[in-house]
Amino acid sequence: MNLPSPLSLSMFSTLDDVPGAEIAPLVERATTEADSEILTGLTDLLLDRALRLLREGSRQEILDEALAVSQGISGEAGRALRERSLETYGAWAALSDLLGEAARRSDRAAVPSLLRSTQGHGLAILELLAGEGRALPRAEIRRRLSLGEAHLSHLLRDLAEADLIVRYRLQGSREVLVDLGRVGKEEVARAVLPPWLERLVESLATISAGSPLDAEALAQDLHEAGAPSRLAADRLAEAVARLAPAAPDLGSSRSEPDNVLKFTQKLANQKEDGAFHFQEMLDLQGGQRARSLFETEDEPALAASS
Repeated sequence: MNLPSPLSLSMFSTLDDVPGAEIAPLVERATTEADSEILTGLTDLLLDRALRLLREGSRQEILDEALAVSQGISGEAGRALRERSLETYGAWAALSDLLGEAARRSDRAAVPSLLRSTQGHGLAILELLAGEGRALPRAEIRRRLSLGEAHLSHLLRDLAEADLIVRYRLQGSREVLVDLGRVGKEEVARAVLPPWLERLVESLATISAGSPLDAEALAQDLHEAGAPSRLAADRLAEAVARLAPAAPDLGSSRSEPDNVLKFTQKLANQKEDGAFHFQEMLDLQGGQRARSLFETEDEPALAASS
């Protein structure tokens, strides 16, 4: 774009929908040459363009506009603008941040559609990387997911463009490594391994260690960790709590489930031996309950032997 010298307000009427790359030289030149009236008019133009792009612009158009505005607030141009008009500098900085965030949000909004369009292979790569917790060689991804070379190349390119993955080589190596990108890490935390699921896994580990569980506290933790809803957190906590060991009832003759399992295993190991160590098993299982569990009408001699 040919810029007149000096800059004038009349030229702004033709710049409503030109590409961001054509606006960039105007923004940079205005930081050192334009008077306050021109700066105000240019700020109004940039705001109108931003509003239009936020309504109907593509992610790339928004990125181009953000780059154009940032040229006016960075480096020597930015220092000059700040000295000449701190108000204009602040407005352009805020506009640059707004456009940059809009581009990032547009990027994230396109992620589900991108992952669906890869027939599940894109999500499978994210899950593989998340599960390993490290970068993986490209060849290993291809082998473990049984993907064709051409398909993998297109897939990794699309995922890299969306910042779902990053590809790089270590110095002196020809092997391409693949790792989660910024957006990929966000997607893993949102949908693949969300924090509330990790909290649920921790609770199950607590139960397996024989510790009691507070269902109400777990429900609150799951909710705060981002469970799909409060109702989902409550239901999950209730289900997990039912798996927790109950407090022992010292006044009851009923046996603990793990003792029943031990007794059954001991009996199975000795099923070929007619001489059972029955008294030892009675002590383990709690006396008469073991007899009632395992006596049958076909084996009266077993009961008599005690």
